[in-house]
Amino acid sequence: MGERRPQNARRLDRSRRIGRALGLILPQALTIAPLLTPIAAAGLAAIVLLGAFFHLARKEYREIGVNVIFFILTVVIAIGRF
Repeated sequence: MGERRPQNARRLDRSRRIGRALGLILPQALTIAPLLTPIAAAGLAAIVLLGAFFHLARKEYREIGVNVIFFILTVVIAIGRF
């Protein structure tokens, strides 16, 4: 799917992924606002679940497994940090 998108869209997607990862790691690691970690994990779980539905609608069944794994990981983080 990445080859069909423009270069700028791929860069934006990469930067958003990095931002989401930092949103999961930094609040807990820096103890600035540790409550933000489970909130970010819950939000990311929702995004990953919507991504799985997107792949399902496009009949891209191979990618759904990755979404399921990320969904489980983010739910575990959200539950474990609350």
